[in-house]
Amino acid sequence: MENLDKTSSQEKEYFSNTSFVTTPEQASSFIVLTVGGEFFAVEIGRVREITRVPAITWLPGAPASIKGIVNLRGVVVAVVDLAVLFSHSPLEIEPKSRIVIVESAGASVGLLVEEVIGVEEIPASSQEAAMRTLDESQHSFISAQSDLRGKMTGILDIDGLVEQARPAESRSAGVIQVNRQMGV
Repeated sequence: MENLDKTSSQEKEYFSNTSFVTTPEQASSFIVLTVGGEFFAVEIGRVREITRVPAITWLPGAPASIKGIVNLRGVVVAVVDLAVLFSHSPLEIEPKSRIVIVESAGASVGLLVEEVIGVEEIPASSQEAAMRTLDESQHSFISAQSDLRGKMTGILDIDGLVEQARPAESRSAGVIQVNRQMGV
């Protein structure tokens, strides 16, 4: 019995110092969506909500990629037309179109997309540097790419997208202030 106890304590020490258990690779959850027939992904932790497309109010003087603003339960949100941002024609709003509300540094922006496909796990090891074929101005909106079920998928840089929409937020605040002063 003494030998078994010695072996048992030696085995315990060996097993406690040796890692035989492999942990699964860290994967993050992403919302997968389409824009201009291309696939993109947004880290799920950055998404506040996904909504059908309400009436969008045009914002004078906004960049072409800013479709306008929407009022979501009393919160005014700038809406970015990702199709225009990625050099496509403006998105035609269809029944499957959605606005994906994302957040960065306390600011919210709506991303107008053709369709939300669903949620996918994307392991960190399958993410590569952003597409080299992108126009230089688009690099700040794509942080990485991944082959997801045979489709090249651009992973959106939410901080870059929100930063691009910030001037529209400022203009929308001014429009709201003017409308309040005018009683609208």
